[in-house]
Amino acid sequence: MMQAAQVMSDFQATALVVGLIVGFFVVLTLWRKFNKGSLEKNKATAERFRKRQRNPNFDAFRKHFACDLPQALGSLFAEQEIFSNDKDMFDVVIPSGKSERRWFVAWIEPVDEEHFKSCRWPGTEGFYAFANNGAGDQYLIDPKQEDPEVFYYEHETAKKKSVGVTLSQFVSAKRIYEEE
Repeated sequence: MMQAAQVMSDFQATALVVGLIVGFFVVLTLWRKFNKGSLEKNKATAERFRKRQRNPNFDAFRKHFACDLPQALGSLFAEQEIFSNDKDMFDVVIPSGKSERRWFVAWIEPVDEEHFKSCRWPGTEGFYAFANNGAGDQYLIDPKQEDPEVFYYEHETAKKKSVGVTLSQFVSAKRIYEEE
């Protein structure tokens, strides 16, 4: 009787393992089938964002802020290579005394109505978020100034702190695209 019970439990254990393996492959197959559309949708969304970056609407900026785009920001948008997958993320290196400070930029924000109408964080009213760190923090400028000071906005604390340079200095500063 003991052997029959043991054989039965060995059979059940084997069936359980086989069932788990089959179930895993069924779930994997279904996941791939349903996520294929999501991956394609994400690629389409990313390409649409790149198109918005590559085609700034300076007239919309002028209309929204009632001023011209700061010259340094215009020169940044002239650098089309920063809207490619290998040059879109970088550290901006700002000298600070005998050392340097790095500011991570995940992407440059598009200049268009969609960006102007996007959700604004508290305390950013009147500023233009020209770049993002990819985690919700933004690089801000006062668009009405000719060469505005750059501020880093921490969305968790709603605090702005000066990067310590103007926009033209930030745009022309050394960039590190990968650890060199």
